[in-house]
Amino acid sequence: MRTTIAACFLALTNLSCIGQSRTAVQATPESDVELGVRLQKTINTLKALQRGHGFPKHLLKENAVKRGDELDVQQYFTVLKHISMEKGYVLDYVYDYRELGGKPVLYARKTTQPPYLTMSEFKDAIRKRAHLDEVEVIQAERRALFEKTGPDAEQARDEADGELQRRLNAIPDREYWDYYLEHVLIDGTKEGYLQYILLYQLGGQFYLFWHACYNDNRIITDKSQLETILSTVRSSPFTSLEVLRAKAQQIDYSPRVDIVGQKAMVSFVTFSKWGGFIRQCYTISTQSPHKVLGRTWEVLAEYDCATVY
Repeated sequence: MRTTIAACFLALTNLSCIGQSRTAVQATPESDVELGVRLQKTINTLKALQRGHGFPKHLLKENAVKRGDELDVQQYFTVLKHISMEKGYVLDYVYDYRELGGKPVLYARKTTQPPYLTMSEFKDAIRKRAHLDEVEVIQAERRALFEKTGPDAEQARDEADGELQRRLNAIPDREYWDYYLEHVLIDGTKEGYLQYILLYQLGGQFYLFWHACYNDNRIITDKSQLETILSTVRSSPFTSLEVLRAKAQQIDYSPRVDIVGQKAMVSFVTFSKWGGFIRQCYTISTQSPHKVLGRTWEVLAEYDCATVY
């Protein structure tokens, strides 16, 4: 899982993402520090917007229909002011409730197009592009694996599941939850590329239910957030809180953006209770329609809360 940051930046010629891994404290250019402070305020405002509507319990059923008083994700752009929707498009979502959890799925639609009412209606609309018929066959095969029992069942499941995952990964354009990014415009600034990834990582991080709560990534661009985060974690069978705290204090949390030709490299630190502190690097196309071209990461301070949903 440990991928070097240097490898991430070789995709942009010989630039380094951060020179070294940036695990240790280093002198950071003032502009990066200022950018980090400003971006953290943006993140905090975005999260406050997401929390401001409570949890609409009427969404906790299959093919739930929004009533109109839920979070309006188009409001994101009142906070993320360096990105916008393509002219004639708005950002919207349907709620994907299943037996083991629920989450929103963002999508872009034309302003003249009525919103999709249910997850089923949305999936029918993108079924051909996302190859959903093929995907659903593989998913059914994966579910059937867990019905097998016996002394060798676990190893057989792991081997078969690995093959099924490879088949899934080979299906082109199946990640329909990212389609909306094709209609998001960036103003060309460093902050714009960072906000694009903020939307990508945090945009669907609301109304999460049960297993969907594993999506708890927090983006940290300023050390002022560290104590707040550490106050929410505890020692686990896998991690000592004292060791985690010591490592976390040594991390440089400043974000970094390098733009070379038709690619931009965005780097920042995230924290998850099921992973720890991780520096992530994204490669983004600078020409519209923008796309996430690649992603690498490096674990800076590992942590697992040991909670299982």
